[in-house]
Amino acid sequence: MGSKLIFSNPLTLEPGRVTSVGYWIGIARRRGYYHETRFVPAGKPLVQGDLDFTKISSGYKVLVAPDGAGVVEAPAFKIRDPGFENFFILVFNSSGLEIELKRDSVSASTSGEYSRVDIKVIKDGLELTVTRFMVTCSKTTRLDIYTSGRIGDVTYYISDTALKVKLRKGSCKYRLLFEELIVVITHRDALSPGRLAKALKLKTPILHGIGRYRLRLILEIPFKEDVISETEINVIPKM
Repeated sequence: MGSKLIFSNPLTLEPGRVTSVGYWIGIARRRGYYHETRFVPAGKPLVQGDLDFTKISSGYKVLVAPDGAGVVEAPAFKIRDPGFENFFILVFNSSGLEIELKRDSVSASTSGEYSRVDIKVIKDGLELTVTRFMVTCSKTTRLDIYTSGRIGDVTYYISDTALKVKLRKGSCKYRLLFEELIVVITHRDALSPGRLAKALKLKTPILHGIGRYRLRLILEIPFKEDVISETEINVIPKM
């Protein structure tokens, strides 16, 4: 996709921001998956023949658990023309975002055991390398990435295991941003974190976009408490 979306006929578009949350309720009469979507305007509706994505904010967030719970936030346009009520154009653009590390390595140790993860920022995420030294008691060194927060009455916690290392060394690349520009046209009632993940054919859990993440290094020790060390990773707008 290029930097513009051209319409066959001009549309009346209202700029703003869409937030969609998905959650599960376990109460008997209301048991099931629910989602809520709201649009907050950020300007007056304008008749436009195209959309120039280079002029649209990059501040999106896509956090989806395997069961579809989570949150989607993105710059959006609400179509105001008759016949298109409650249709949105969502824009997921990573070009204006960057990844900031608090530390470029984290270590965890116990008696006779030491593991370290080296962290490097790459184009759309992280390159993670775990090295295990003096392995005597832990079965596995595990790397988890997680984030949490609250939107309205909905609290979310999304976690993913990025890497498990049983030998001396292991590495992986972990994506925190969409590699390419993504544009989604959808109806308000059809939008939810779970449905968006399926529509984009993304494997869950998904931790993408602006926000604060935690990288957790874990020494999994049989019959004893795990040894844990953490650091913070931020996805922020470029200065």
